[in-house]
Amino acid sequence: ATLDSGADLTVLPLPAQRLVFAVRRGHPLTRLARPGLARILAYPLASTAQLLPRLHADLASARGEDASRPRADIPFPAIMVESSAAWLSLAGQSDCIALTTIAAAMPYAAAGQIAILPVEPSWLTTRHAVVHAATRPLSPAAADFVAEVQAANAASQRLSLPSARPRAAAAGGDR
Repeated sequence: ATLDSGADLTVLPLPAQRLVFAVRRGHPLTRLARPGLARILAYPLASTAQLLPRLHADLASARGEDASRPRADIPFPAIMVESSAAWLSLAGQSDCIALTTIAAAMPYAAAGQIAILPVEPSWLTTRHAVVHAATRPLSPAAADFVAEVQAANAASQRLSLPSARPRAAAAGGDR
């Protein structure tokens, strides 16, 4: 059997994952009550090279560019790395912005290495799925793996965003 048509595949979709913007503690954007998306995207973005075309187009539009007139000042994304740990580490040590899932960012935020910006457009999500050959049942180990992935995905849906701003600045407005 071939996988050309996709008919030989079983797709187990996972729920959409919220994406967040992570920055270093003390980043200028953490002083704003609600930094706008255009202001956030004025900083270099570190993310995967595998951004979904829809997500890339929406982010580019929020950044103030369109396909016929891309901005020349900062490439978009500026830093493309396939390790969320790498781009979160970069964000924790520079002024770049990391775009990642909340589940990937939470350990860094809990350790005080990054802050998560309070921006939540409803379209700022990504989707994943587990795909396997339809003609073969999952092995017990693979079934256990899928169950763990689904449990971790469900747990990440319950995560709440920590405040990105220091408590003293939280009472102020967007300045």
